[in-house]
Amino acid sequence: MDELNFLYYVFEVEQIMYSDEGVDWTYITRGAGSVGVLSTLDDSGHMGTAAEPASFCAQLHQNWVV
Repeated sequence: MDELNFLYYVFEVEQIMYSDEGVDWTYITRGAGSVGVLSTLDDSGHMGTAAEPASFCAQLHQNWVV
């Protein structure tokens, strides 16, 4: 849970900075059921797909892109 809170804070701060600097940015919100990056990596390793970076990236995309 600490990882999710940390990432949420970092992403919020970065997005505020992007907005202040006028960067063309699509705001990203944290979903209620968001899974952490480290949890996703851990799950990927348990499922035997750790050697396939594309699979890990696809899982991140599924969990984080709204």
